[in-house]
Amino acid sequence: MLQVINSYSAITLVAWSLVVFDIDDTVVNFPDYGLNWWKAKKAMYEQIMTKEDADRAALHEWRAAVQVVDPQPIDKDGFLQFYAQAKAAGCDIIFLTARSEELKELTHRHLKNSLMECAEEHVFFAEDKGPALVRILSQRRPYHHIIFVDDLVKNHESVRQALEASGLPVDTYHFQMK
Repeated sequence: MLQVINSYSAITLVAWSLVVFDIDDTVVNFPDYGLNWWKAKKAMYEQIMTKEDADRAALHEWRAAVQVVDPQPIDKDGFLQFYAQAKAAGCDIIFLTARSEELKELTHRHLKNSLMECAEEHVFFAEDKGPALVRILSQRRPYHHIIFVDDLVKNHESVRQALEASGLPVDTYHFQMK
């Protein structure tokens, strides 16, 4: 079931779970370069080029912008409190972002400067998050439960579809900023 939340405290922890967080607009955001900016840029570019080219042009512009600014944590204290509770419950926490792996170093810098230092083996990069999560699970210890937190509905659908055959319980939380 997809649950809409705007606070990490609304996530129901299940002991020994794998908790999967998106990064952008879920734990950090760029106030000047968020989803509304993206939609406006893409719409502007679509006036003069194909949708695919417009998407690439908007991505190119976003990448240039975020090279020079750090994101803001959405709720640093709330996230760190959730993180501590999850660790105490035996959960593992990873980040799964749609950013390309080319942005690996930048992504780690963004997490460190705005939220927390995070080991490389806890940050994964993939645009299609469902199949990516299946690959990640095949390389980790077995889990009793998956908790997935993301701001985009398409990512929830991808994860649910990819994990459906596994029989592994999945709770998905659609994070919407306040």
